[in-house]
Amino acid sequence: MTKVVIKKIKKVMPALLPSGWVQETAKAMGCSRSTVWDAMRNNRKGPVSDKIRAYVLEKYGTEIKDIK
Repeated sequence: MTKVVIKKIKKVMPALLPSGWVQETAKAMGCSRSTVWDAMRNNRKGPVSDKIRAYVLEKYGTEIKDIK
């Protein structure tokens, strides 16, 4: 049998997001700036907020590598 090494890559939200991230995210997601702000800073719940958080994590997240 062959030993397989699985590398898991996790992303972590950065503490400080770059300038203009709210407007850029709002344009990409097709919603308003206040919706983006509420999703990220006020932890609103719902499908749109979940999509916004996933988009920001994918675009601006920092990778952390785990080997198991």
